[in-house]
Amino acid sequence: MRAAVLNHLGIANGPAWLFAEEIASGAVRRLLPEYERRKSIFAVRAGGRRLAAKTTVFIDFLVEILAKNPQFIP
Repeated sequence: MRAAVLNHLGIANGPAWLFAEEIASGAVRRLLPEYERRKSIFAVRAGGRRLAAKTTVFIDFLVEILAKNPQFIP
């Protein structure tokens, strides 16, 4: 979806954070912003278990992206 939008192949209904840099630069623009829906992101894990490294890296990635772009936090 991202590749298609960035290559001018159409429009997409996707999360704004996925296109944050392009929206900020003007390369991508939002259509129909009054109809946008916000979706929550949750990181849920089983208590008492050690997390796999890839899970920890992914959660850290989400935290970093959302910290840089607070407008995308529902």
